[in-house]
Amino acid sequence: MPASRQVRLDDTMRESIESLFAASLGDSERAAFYGYSDDDLLFCLMDAETIASSDFKQIARELLYSLNLHCGDKLSFAIGIGRESSPSVPLHEACLSALAAVQSQFYFGAGLVFSEPPPTVRFDASSAAANVCPDFHQALRDENEAEIEALIDRLTLEARTLRDPETDRVRNAYFRLLMILHEFAMEKKLTVIDPSQEESFIWQEVGELCTLDSLRDYVVGNVQAVFSQYKESTAVNARVGGVMHYIKIHYADKELTTKSIADNTYLSQSYMCALFKKETGKTVNEYMTEVRLEKAKELLKERHVKLYEIASAIGITDPNYFSSMFKKATGLTPSQYRERM
Repeated sequence: MPASRQVRLDDTMRESIESLFAASLGDSERAAFYGYSDDDLLFCLMDAETIASSDFKQIARELLYSLNLHCGDKLSFAIGIGRESSPSVPLHEACLSALAAVQSQFYFGAGLVFSEPPPTVRFDASSAAANVCPDFHQALRDENEAEIEALIDRLTLEARTLRDPETDRVRNAYFRLLMILHEFAMEKKLTVIDPSQEESFIWQEVGELCTLDSLRDYVVGNVQAVFSQYKESTAVNARVGGVMHYIKIHYADKELTTKSIADNTYLSQSYMCALFKKETGKTVNEYMTEVRLEKAKELLKERHVKLYEIASAIGITDPNYFSSMFKKATGLTPSQYRERM
């Protein structure tokens, strides 16, 4: 029977587990052989003639209890009981069935005794991903978080129902969802990381997840993080858009200042100025000047409108300042600009 863990065992831990294992078996005649097949799997071949089949589960439960009692704060264990070796079931097949049984912890978690091998109908990760991915992609475009989570849960249920001992195939299905999510984040300008670079990082992260539930939670957590960032970005754009709209409506107000704009868009002056600069690359005052100059250019087409009237119409009380501002921005005085139209 194999026992597994979720952290790397050192030599001291391995020896401690072997001692607990030997003590739990008690009668040495019960075990023909036991030892580690690799760093995290302890195999035990037991003599079925000295132990009734009905006793195997009870021995496994007692062993699991003992392991958890002594090492449960550091390690997680699961035990798988394989089929009995016989002329029709070679020893290597019996060992493989035990290995397949204990791998069920990927689907159900550690801390359990597994005796039934996975079903004969295997989970086809490629087919499942092919079915879910298009809907997942569309739900992202629709910004439907509830549907996205439902699709992830659908994939999880199918994987748990038709569990595959080759867990990397299952991980790959979730990996494909994460890559689609990354493409969505790039489209929304939430990340600038190249997909080829992100692919390696995501696969490494997925490869370190030990259970189906942790895979599901990892994907859901990433979806929530992306949408949280997207909502914040949308909210930021809305706030900046509100500032722009207010300036376009009130550019003729001679009392228009960053403080009056902040007060009327329900933002603090310092926050508004910092946010606007960050999102647009220009200051609020620079944008205000741009709006006023564009309006001035329109009014200059009306040749009967005097320059001081244009200045007043765009919220500037000093005609000389208007001329200076206009030339600084265009390289021409208002009069020169008008002559060239």
